[in-house]
Amino acid sequence: QGEVGANPKRINIIVLIPGLSQTMTRSAMSFAVALALCAFAPTATGETWAHKAKLAYATRFSVEYPANVEDPYKFVRFRQDTGDTAHVLYMTGTTQPDLATVATTHGIAQSQITAISVPVTKTAITSTMIAPFLEVLGETDTLTATKGADLTGRYRIASACVNKMYAEGKITAAADTAALDTLGVDVVFSDTCPNWGGACPAKSAIMSWEAELTMGAYADYIQLVSVYFNKEHEGLKHAEKIHSSWECVKKTMANKVLESGVAKPKVLWAYNYFGTWYPTLTEDTYKGEVTTAAGGLMMGKGFLGSA
Repeated sequence: QGEVGANPKRINIIVLIPGLSQTMTRSAMSFAVALALCAFAPTATGETWAHKAKLAYATRFSVEYPANVEDPYKFVRFRQDTGDTAHVLYMTGTTQPDLATVATTHGIAQSQITAISVPVTKTAITSTMIAPFLEVLGETDTLTATKGADLTGRYRIASACVNKMYAEGKITAAADTAALDTLGVDVVFSDTCPNWGGACPAKSAIMSWEAELTMGAYADYIQLVSVYFNKEHEGLKHAEKIHSSWECVKKTMANKVLESGVAKPKVLWAYNYFGTWYPTLTEDTYKGEVTTAAGGLMMGKGFLGSA
């Protein structure tokens, strides 16, 4: 049972051939199994991936599904101020695409491309905000490593689920990229780069939501995570739900008019990291859009005080 593009680990084949001799049964079963495997093998027509990401707002990454290629793959591009990087994702058990050809096709240096087989089975994260994406996709068990603990011994990921996994010995606080390699991590979901011991592993899926200008773009990043598990249909479902809820909230707030003469409330976005406050001093992010939609005035570039 299964579908094209489904996780190969979840394909079950049962062959029942009554009335044949043992020798004939073995031959028949071998043929039947081979036939079934061919039926579920990825095609070269671009239809390998049963579901595809559909990004509506994100601008700092993109996902392509090239058609009519000999070795099907997904092309994920990360747009950074320092230059683009990319991942070539190909189905586990199939041939890795030729990266030189991929580089020419997509106009990027081959040295900036990393090939990863999917679905991934071991992941690492650098931020608390990424943990919920794994949770809603049902892939928390793939979490293998996070960034190392600070000098106080506290973990950098403020998630009850993640801390429970730490306590159970399922997650390691990796100090550097060498530790990630030793653990066999397939992909690092990261909100910054460099992100690990001053380095940026080539396997980093860079989630630059702080550079995005809309709330809708933030929601699209769940689709980025889903691409690595071949769960685009689930990622899209969650993203569209968030997009729909956000549009509803904006319309609701637009109909609420502040009383005449009442100043808009001033809002400062900040977070506390181990006792130190860090304010967001810019309106040019999704936080600015959220504040404005709620009827507030974001204290940003012109703000000179301290938190």
